Amino acid sequence: MVNLKVLSPLWKAVFLDRDGTLNLDVGYPTPDRLVLLPRVGEALRALKEKGFLIFMFTNQSGIARGYFNLSDFWRFNRLLSERLQVSFDDILFCPHKPEDRCICRKPSPYLIELALRRHLIDKRRSWIVGDSYRDLKPGYILGINTALVLTGKTNLNDLRTWDFKPDLIGENLMEIVKEIILRDEALGERKGTR
Repeated sequence: MVNLKVLSPLWKAVFLDRDGTLNLDVGYPTPDRLVLLPRVGEALRALKEKGFLIFMFTNQSGIARGYFNLSDFWRFNRLLSERLQVSFDDILFCPHKPEDRCICRKPSPYLIELALRRHLIDKRRSWIVGDSYRDLKPGYILGINTALVLTGKTNLNDLRTWDFKPDLIGENLMEIVKEIILRDEALGERKGTR
């Protein structure tokens, strides 16, 4: 059997929560309620320019609740990508309700684990960015850098109840992305790593 990790270099990536990180969290989103957070498109394009893959990962229980369907979900994400002027390398989502107790709902690391294998991701040079505990917990579990953006649900006082501390905290996504890029450049290019 061929070990692809030996033959293929690993990619660096940023996994981004959607609602509250990329766009204003308005509950169950519809295209007419899409409000981008400031400078998010610019931040994502900066990551792409530095060679990062970018992934969206999101819980969308509105699908299981019947508030919108899969077509609506994909339509919203296409509109989001168009407005941000960026393409996501993958979109990972859980369509289940919390009471379904599925394996893919954040804070489970399941979706991130799938992406790590599917896309040959270097965990050491990758980040998970979100606005809540459940967004960042998969990173903590898997040993991926975590960054809390204070544009959504969480404030600094909430961190006292967490069982881990984020590696980075920023007021907005652009602030976080600048620091991610600085830290990545400090690591330098390693042989066999993209």
